[in-house]
Amino acid sequence: MKFIKAPILLIACAAIALLSSCSKNETATIQGVVYSLNGQQRISQAHVYVDDKGSGYETHSAVDGSFSFDVPSGKHTLYIETGDGNIFKTALDLNLSKGQTLVLDNSQTVLRQRGMLACIQGSFDQIESIVHDSLGYTIDTLQPNDLDVASNLSGYSALFVNCGAPAITQAAYTNLGNFVSGGHSMYVSDYGVDYLLGYYDGSCAPVGGFIPDSVLCTNRSATSAMTLPGVNITSTALATYMGTSTVTIDYDLGGWGMVALYNSGFWDVMMSSPSMGPLLLHTNHYGGLGAGNIYFTTFHNKPNGTISSTAEQLLTYVILNL
Repeated sequence: MKFIKAPILLIACAAIALLSSCSKNETATIQGVVYSLNGQQRISQAHVYVDDKGSGYETHSAVDGSFSFDVPSGKHTLYIETGDGNIFKTALDLNLSKGQTLVLDNSQTVLRQRGMLACIQGSFDQIESIVHDSLGYTIDTLQPNDLDVASNLSGYSALFVNCGAPAITQAAYTNLGNFVSGGHSMYVSDYGVDYLLGYYDGSCAPVGGFIPDSVLCTNRSATSAMTLPGVNITSTALATYMGTSTVTIDYDLGGWGMVALYNSGFWDVMMSSPSMGPLLLHTNHYGGLGAGNIYFTTFHNKPNGTISSTAEQLLTYVILNL
């Protein structure tokens, strides 16, 4: 019996044509724009993927919130999330046809809230105005003495502490330390750093706190009404989110909390000024594996909630990545 061998070149060409045809016809394209819950803010650098993280079918939203990527046709769950997805995450079931380009409606691509948020109010700051008014998310108000009882923090994924928040007890510090080491997150601004370090007494060893004095110290000697141009965004993720690596920050109140010393093995410096040092610090090292995030900014919005567009964009990144 004779076997007729097709020319190798002919077989190769046919295989390439077949694969090309299958690749084109077996996939679908998903497009959309990620918005905050109230539809007012476009969300940059949201992680958009189908089925599972690391599946290879994923992308990140651009600075204008838009995204577009190809996935296999068929049934999928589309996820949109920021941070680790514990606080902000959207899930959407889709059934995609071969060759389809699905443009999602804005109501389908809003970034939804799945974790509860709380704040401690202060004299010089209203981070809750960005969370609720600018982005549309829900945030509860706790009183400082609520922190004395650990169960009052249960159920919350993150706590925001405003600049000028009232003093708390050592029991509260213990509960906050357990809160963070248990995988929950905190954001503190300016004088709110006292909720990490203990109340400021002019030294680098204040009484109280749960963050060791050896890893962070701030003072309140910064000049009022200061504008800092040329602030470097040293975090690649934040620079990508902002669409720039250099910004200008305005400080319109006196005595803001400058970083006097920090441990680079504990903190990541995300923003820094050549003249004033670190302006935004982040860590997830307190308490070991599984610890929550802590963000500290020396800048914030004003007491009535007004803020520059640059600072609001920076703080929105922090909120969405807790």
